[in-house]
Amino acid sequence: MEQIVYQETLQTFIDQCLVSKNIASKVREGMFNAGYSFVMPNWETSWNNSLPEIAKVLKVSNVDKDVDVAVEYRLKNSLERLDFLIYGLGSNNKKNMVIVELKQWSQVEVTSSMNKVHTMVAKGHFEDHFHPSYQALNYAGQLKAFNEYVQNEKMGIESCSYCHYMDNGFETIMDDIKLFPFVDSSPSFLENDGEKLRTFIEKYVSKKCHNILYEINKARTIPSDDFASLVKEALKGNQMYTLDFSQQTALSTIVDTVRECIYYDQKKTIIVKGGAGTGKSI
Repeated sequence: MEQIVYQETLQTFIDQCLVSKNIASKVREGMFNAGYSFVMPNWETSWNNSLPEIAKVLKVSNVDKDVDVAVEYRLKNSLERLDFLIYGLGSNNKKNMVIVELKQWSQVEVTSSMNKVHTMVAKGHFEDHFHPSYQALNYAGQLKAFNEYVQNEKMGIESCSYCHYMDNGFETIMDDIKLFPFVDSSPSFLENDGEKLRTFIEKYVSKKCHNILYEINKARTIPSDDFASLVKEALKGNQMYTLDFSQQTALSTIVDTVRECIYYDQKKTIIVKGGAGTGKSI
């Protein structure tokens, strides 16, 4: 499967979201062209609901309308897809990218699970899910840790989340720095935070820079020097380096199980399944 599903100028994206209102069909077409054999109905629902919301935010921004945006970009050697990317030059002519994780969530609750919130994913059905800003931060971390072009260009990769249906009353949970220390660098924006989100994006992207995503796409996958130092810190028990979604899910499950065993004075065995090179030992 190809990594680039949908890439257009910001103006074209806005027009497809808010004028012709055919953004979902455009992304669906891009998915099939990229080699996907199916498109889930809930994917199309999310494109129809979420992409126009980010388009409204950027329609009145100071970002040049010829900058590029991408939807559903797939990380190399991964099945993880990034909801929305906007990239170009900042005011200092530095190459930057902003990753925005989009959610249709309307409410959340605190949960004991590591880096997660308890949210309604279907009518009356609640589940624990990773905080969307944490998801976006991990995507950014993977690009910085392993993409040669990002490293050589010293490119800035920023991240945030936008829960466009969530009342701002839930910011006491979503922005809780004690529960989620990562929101300091990967902020969470809720229903009434369009202006804040716009300001955040404008801080990093204002002008077009040709072929950024294509260069990222064709770059070699190599560990950065920072990655090596982060592994060293991890072995000391300090801040963990960026994990992909599967690794983070495993880690969260292990931590939650250990906490449960301590609380109930139990013993359990945890088996982490995975093929060669999937990061089991990590």
